[in-house]
Amino acid sequence: MAIAASVVAAAAVLTIVLVNRGLPVWAPQAPEVATIDEPMIKASHGEQLDPVAAPVRAAVVSVGADFARAQHGDQDIVTLRDGEMSIDSTDREPITIIAGDTRVTLEGSRAKVVARRGVLVTTAVFAGTAHVTAKGRSQVIDAGDVWIREAEPQRPVEAKATDSLAAFRTGWEALRAHHHPQAIAAFDRATDPVVAEDAAFWAAIATERAGDLDGAATRLRAFLERFPSSPRAEDARTALQRVTK
Repeated sequence: MAIAASVVAAAAVLTIVLVNRGLPVWAPQAPEVATIDEPMIKASHGEQLDPVAAPVRAAVVSVGADFARAQHGDQDIVTLRDGEMSIDSTDREPITIIAGDTRVTLEGSRAKVVARRGVLVTTAVFAGTAHVTAKGRSQVIDAGDVWIREAEPQRPVEAKATDSLAAFRTGWEALRAHHHPQAIAAFDRATDPVVAEDAAFWAAIATERAGDLDGAATRLRAFLERFPSSPRAEDARTALQRVTK
């Protein structure tokens, strides 16, 4: 027992000496612990993902229109058989209006389209642009312009519509050429419902540009009374304030 105690005491003294001298002291090494790479964590079926905003379809307001609307893939298609439609695609999905052999595509724009008996006859653009394709020919119609179908030989019962389209085209060309009296006279002849609304508005504007402010005010009031829900109503009210200052 005395010998064992001496050995233990000697070992303790040796350890103290080694520590005091800064020398390493041997100690049993802890066993290494094996590590396992964690597998990639996948989203569970119940995980809530950020919702994807659904595209917003263009706003369509019809005025007694006969039409059908459908989504074909990523295309919003309106088939317009007859009547008038006001369309707003501002900050919305593009939309295509088809009537007969003509199609109008609106993207980020506002316009009014008119079709009679399956034939698209006018497209008035209020903001942005419209891409009109008729008989294989494409045109870009800018804001403030009106696309008018080329007059074609018509049956006698359709002569009034044809005459009105021709009169509207004459008025529009005269207005752009600053021939205001001729423009007013031509717009006044465009009385068919196909173009009557647009013709009345532009006749009032032509009257203002001709310097007849009182006459323009009278025409603008008549326009607002006759077409209170027209896409041009706000422009007409602004013009009325302008000519009655």
